Amino acid sequence: MIGGGVIGVTTLYELAADGVPAILLEARPELAGGATHANGGALTPGLSDPWNSPGVHKHLFESLFDPRSAMKLRLKAIPGLTFWGLRFLRHSTRERHARAMIAGFGLASYSLRRTRQLGADLGLEYNASAAGFLKVFANRNEMQQSLDFCRILESHGLRWNVLDTDEVLQLEPSLTHAADKIACGIFYPDEASGDARAFTLGLAERAIELGAKVRTSAKVDDIVADGNRVTGVVVNGEVIEGDVVIAAGADSPLLSRRLGLSLAVKPAKGYSLTLGAAGISDEMPRLPVVDQHMHAAVTPLGSQLRLAGTAEFTGHDDRIRQERIDNLFVLFERLYPHLAPRIDKSSAIPWAGFRPMSADGMPYIGPASIKGLWVNCGHGHMGWSMAPGSARVLCDMMQGREPQVDASPFNVMR
Repeated sequence: MIGGGVIGVTTLYELAADGVPAILLEARPELAGGATHANGGALTPGLSDPWNSPGVHKHLFESLFDPRSAMKLRLKAIPGLTFWGLRFLRHSTRERHARAMIAGFGLASYSLRRTRQLGADLGLEYNASAAGFLKVFANRNEMQQSLDFCRILESHGLRWNVLDTDEVLQLEPSLTHAADKIACGIFYPDEASGDARAFTLGLAERAIELGAKVRTSAKVDDIVADGNRVTGVVVNGEVIEGDVVIAAGADSPLLSRRLGLSLAVKPAKGYSLTLGAAGISDEMPRLPVVDQHMHAAVTPLGSQLRLAGTAEFTGHDDRIRQERIDNLFVLFERLYPHLAPRIDKSSAIPWAGFRPMSADGMPYIGPASIKGLWVNCGHGHMGWSMAPGSARVLCDMMQGREPQVDASPFNVMR
């Protein structure tokens, strides 16, 4: 197993639970050090719409000149995005976007059930909340696209409620001081939230208890193949034999390319800011809230608040840009103007990580054309939401069982 984020660790656990000897190799010194480390925390099947929605080309062009754009395209990244970008735009038609959204919703809904089951059965502590998820809008027009998506997914099992301003404030009283900025909202009662890093680390411990092995600071130098069969990997000159699962997030294409497998996955840098909430414990927000106007969210995680959002296409440049962090502060001040002055900003923890974004908005899950090679990557902004379900789907495939959800949209060779 190559990759120690939530995708790799959930896959490791499912293999171990099936009695399959497995070893996880993570290049970083610790597990959950990449995109899993400080993501938004939301488990949201209802927000499974890919980012290449109809009209995305206009937003990307405008973002070149807007430093505060929610989806930011950097000029220097364009040469490396040419072919992927054309495919990204080709899949932004209404039909293809809807197809990807429906497939993602099915996988994420299955995954949420699996996440809850693992948490309960294994006693995992990850600040889990099943309170639902709230999306707020500055005006009715801003809500229209989300309504269209809800109507598409409703026949596939999504539950949702449209709220006026008073109903939003009744559901989440901590938004009262932002009433003038909230015209309406949509509440998704079945959504959840939790700390992806805590879940990942806890699940890794359970996998080890079942006999799995974990090695950190173990960078894979090469994947070994004999003809049309993968036979293992090379780590620091040591050959480790066995089938190989690539679950290395945005780095997955760098590994698969060595075997002639092209994965249409690019890094989309997301930002988060973690705030200690000791100063507002008496008025702690109850629900995760996404502000459609700023395309960013605030999620309560125990004694902390996680502000997260924005996407930046900037290659593998991992620098944390201050204007993006400032944007998250603006979000918090916009939604919670009475709480913002009570937060110690100097103790806030900024973070940025690369979401592995597929060109068509769907992950790659399953076998590659070369025997012994398996893939589980490309989940984009839905990695935490889809991880346990994707792991179970892949392990069912590896064991010759029929997955419990339709896995055909996620075919690696599509």
